Amino acid sequence: SIKEYVPKRDSTSSEKQSLIPHRLIFTNKINLLDCNLSSSSTSDPSDHTLAHNVHDTINTYKKEWASEDVEVTFLTDKECIEAISDVEPELLKYYDDLVGMYKGDICRAAYLYKYGGYYFDLDLFVVHPFVANPANEFVTVKAFGYRTDPQFFQAFLAVAPKNKIIMRSMYIMLEILSGNRAKRGSGYLGTQSLQDAWAKVAREDHSIASTGKNNKVYLLSELNRDSDFDQSVPKQQNYGKPLFTDFACNFFVADGEEKSVYFYSRIVGTKWCGRMNHLHSSYQ
Repeated sequence: SIKEYVPKRDSTSSEKQSLIPHRLIFTNKINLLDCNLSSSSTSDPSDHTLAHNVHDTINTYKKEWASEDVEVTFLTDKECIEAISDVEPELLKYYDDLVGMYKGDICRAAYLYKYGGYYFDLDLFVVHPFVANPANEFVTVKAFGYRTDPQFFQAFLAVAPKNKIIMRSMYIMLEILSGNRAKRGSGYLGTQSLQDAWAKVAREDHSIASTGKNNKVYLLSELNRDSDFDQSVPKQQNYGKPLFTDFACNFFVADGEEKSVYFYSRIVGTKWCGRMNHLHSSYQ
């Protein structure tokens, strides 16, 4: 049972004790909190699943933080352009020509630098809510395969405002987009930029180089149930035959040392985990 992997906590974290504000942040081309958009007959069927997942994430954190007044920010192009313009306007030169996920890379960095908070990819499924410790200033996830291709799985980020790793990542994205820096490894803009930024800042500040639960930087790990960790971590429920790719269904995010599972990397019924789920019986 997944209950075996509940994180060990003394008590519910207080926002007053934390450097990272209790703000939940999401990005997408349409605001999935607007039911008229996410449930319309013309919307992508996976939007229905994503919208439910976003609401579940919000409700889970409201319960964890014992508050109905948790701030929720949903960033579409309008809000993204405003944030980028305020923080690093040079990036706006490239914004309109980028695919959606790269727009999201730039947008989340700008917004997190300005305001801080907890960022979630729409398809990240919360198993047990991760809550930062008072010492944490920057929390993210080492992507699966990190040893051979160091990248950060930025589907989850918890960051204090004005974080220098985030600012450095924007400089690196600007270098890549302007052709002054090569992509490496898997070649994704945000995942490389964020990891390279941490590595650069860590060389300058040894307090950033040390990572762990009670450090400024806390790095979780993306693991594969079939090859890492403990195979008794349950698979996500499968509501029928895979429609397209399902290779990401068994990836999850955990603290490997404590064996605490926080997220499944991709929820069932979406792009990278293409199985049906209970929210809809068929794709039209």
